[in-house]
Amino acid sequence: MMRIRILLAMLLLLVAVLTLTTGCDEKASTSTLTTAPQESVVVPPFQLNGTRDVSFVNCVRIVANVVVQKTGPLTDRQLIEIAGQIVDDITKSKSVNAIGVFFWYSESTVGQQAAVASVDWAPSGQWDKADTVSTGSYSRHSYRVDFNNTEEIPPSKPVVTEKQVELSETQRKSIHYETWELVYKAGAQAEAAYPLPHPNDPGYTQAAFLEQSDKNYELKMRLEKQYLEELAARVGITYQDVKHLVSEGYEKSWPVPPFPD
Repeated sequence: MMRIRILLAMLLLLVAVLTLTTGCDEKASTSTLTTAPQESVVVPPFQLNGTRDVSFVNCVRIVANVVVQKTGPLTDRQLIEIAGQIVDDITKSKSVNAIGVFFWYSESTVGQQAAVASVDWAPSGQWDKADTVSTGSYSRHSYRVDFNNTEEIPPSKPVVTEKQVELSETQRKSIHYETWELVYKAGAQAEAAYPLPHPNDPGYTQAAFLEQSDKNYELKMRLEKQYLEELAARVGITYQDVKHLVSEGYEKSWPVPPFPD
């Protein structure tokens, strides 16, 4: 369970690492559609790379990992079209309350780095409202793009910034690796300070969970920005360069440290 919590926390951290803004409440996109697009939407080849059951009590929630087989920007409508096909496949054989679809560009990065985009299919498009409907009842469901950072990853060319040209690839890989160590460190410290309650914990309420989750997220963002700014100053590049190195790492499938146990 702790591993699942850390993984979900890391997915949230992607928004801060890859987006060029630093506001905690901002998301790359919040497009919502009641159904997947009916008109023809061209999407690149993709494949389902496994699902995880993150249900609690009588609320059935499924997380699906999708690998897009062609690197490049995706529109919100393309993401929703792909998510719609995944949802259709899953619900043919299983009744659910909500499905979250996470997008990646390489099988090697699934679960090892943060996703590049996410679409929720849930009541009113809200993942946290999954328990407000009966399992298998979809009349209130809609698609919502939670974040779309595919624009951050340019197709088939590395990111070069004002300082990176002075660094060898070995140096850039080292900084990229340390960046993720610091991201994990910030997440672990936030989890220790504001542990996320489990639905089976005595006295659990959704309101308490959301309040604790907000505190956890805010502390992660504050610590992460502090640590990455310190890293940038130490190696002689900018904070912006550090975030671009994360994008370059995605493009080239550079190694990252394992998730903490």
